[in-house]
Amino acid sequence: MISGSRSVTELPSSAVNSLNKIMELGFDIVVGDCSGIDTLVQKYLQSQHYQNVTVYHINNKPRNNVGFKTIKIQGRSYSAKDIAMAEIADYGLAIWNNKSKGTKANIDRIKRTKVITV
Repeated sequence: MISGSRSVTELPSSAVNSLNKIMELGFDIVVGDCSGIDTLVQKYLQSQHYQNVTVYHINNKPRNNVGFKTIKIQGRSYSAKDIAMAEIADYGLAIWNNKSKGTKANIDRIKRTKVITV
């Protein structure tokens, strides 16, 4: 599971390095549909032609999706989407501005999470 702050506008090089390692290992990636890190990660993975990606969303269609398969989660809050992703994730990568409460909650949900602070 990859999550992060929506205020982040550029992937830090340490995040790119982590994403490259994830792709090298062939992991299935789940990511949300928010602006910020979710969209930046999607765009980077697409630019690398990586397809083992699923975008989770709660609305009728994702807010942001660059062409990956999607899963709609029942619920009214974006935390329902995050909880669903965390339930299936073995590992987490959080790209965090040290402020976002949603990203902090995701870090707490997945005990094996690498945190990159921006």
